[in-house]
Amino acid sequence: MVFKKGININQLAYFFIVFFLLIFFLMLLFTPKTPGFSELVGLSKEFVSTELSIYSNIGFVRETQSFVLTSKNSLSFTIPSQVFEETINLSPDSGNITSQKIERKETEFFFSEGSLTKKIKGFIKERKGESVVVLTAKGVLEIFNIVKIFEPGFITLNIILETDPGKQNLSLSYFLDGLGWEGISEAYLGEETLNLKVYANIFNNTYNNYENASLKLISGNPNFSFVSPASPFSGRDFEKAVAGVVEERAGNQELFEIEEKVSLSPNSEKKVLLFEEVLTYNKKYLFETYFSNEFEKRKANITLDFETDRVLPLGNLLVYKEEQFLGSARVFDETGKIKANIGRAFDIFMTQRVSEFSEEEESLAYNVVFTVENKSSSKADVEVVENVFGYDVVSAANFIRESEGRVVFPIKLGAGESKTISFTATKEKFETTRPFR
Repeated sequence: MVFKKGININQLAYFFIVFFLLIFFLMLLFTPKTPGFSELVGLSKEFVSTELSIYSNIGFVRETQSFVLTSKNSLSFTIPSQVFEETINLSPDSGNITSQKIERKETEFFFSEGSLTKKIKGFIKERKGESVVVLTAKGVLEIFNIVKIFEPGFITLNIILETDPGKQNLSLSYFLDGLGWEGISEAYLGEETLNLKVYANIFNNTYNNYENASLKLISGNPNFSFVSPASPFSGRDFEKAVAGVVEERAGNQELFEIEEKVSLSPNSEKKVLLFEEVLTYNKKYLFETYFSNEFEKRKANITLDFETDRVLPLGNLLVYKEEQFLGSARVFDETGKIKANIGRAFDIFMTQRVSEFSEEEESLAYNVVFTVENKSSSKADVEVVENVFGYDVVSAANFIRESEGRVVFPIKLGAGESKTISFTATKEKFETTRPFR
């Protein structure tokens, strides 16, 4: 018996592959296309440049991309959803934008109704105190008892650009919520000088990734406001970088221009050094009280005084000595002499007593005694501020009348030393009654 030779399975597979590839290329060749429209080509996914100008709570972004274009082009751009739509601007090198449209995805809302949790999709029209007004497929609804909100990270800008064929740049710019910065000043105390390091803590609360961007930081915010979605982020990653900085004034605001390129990943913070300098300082322990009050072992407030020609941006001042954290204070875009209250001392105390009170026909008199104790192992400069409100003060100790209602007793204490000071506060009686104690 003779068997005919069968078809090889590999040959059959090869035949079908060639057949389907031929059909695919014929479809591409003969499928009609919309006249004048082109598919995006060239450097469509690579930025030529990214420029960031970040204010305290608002960011300005300018992104430039390079494209190879035909006479009529349909282009799409993704923009973070925190954008202020009124500020979007797209500028080609040449040509005209004949159509533009913004597309937003719906936001998902989870809310409780009785014992159930329900979900609805829609577009936010208005945010109220404990509710949100939402445009849904069924109309406008006001949602209460919201459990979670999931907002889309981006919107899409679709445009039609008519221009001369060839390669050109398109520049997209906009203001948005979700970018911002705050100063962090760190003071490391030596015996007589401090090393001051001033950083910018930059946060990116958007879903967008800004790579190799030129960066300018401006104190304060521009003079406008828009209502925009709140940031969905809570936890953040943290990075640290050091860069050269050019500092100048921008009207009434301070401008820091970072010389090195910076990358900001989504949901992240980055710490950039603005400047560093060595300054002399004075650390004082301050008591401030009303002269007729009595108290026992009140702790001193610690104040730090230093002077700088540079601007300390809005933020926190953190004070350290030999790696030990001493305290912090708030700084408000200050220059010149800085006086910061960095907390309370645990080893400097004051006790005050009114030892005698006398009332004559035409005058009142208080004899006040206070004791200041230094329980620390180092010397301490102490200031006791007594608010006297119109009383005349007589004392054997040196004091400074800072104003009509305040006198200051400067006191120097050695390690483990205490001092007791007494003074008399007098006032003509008129219709005055005895001060509250």
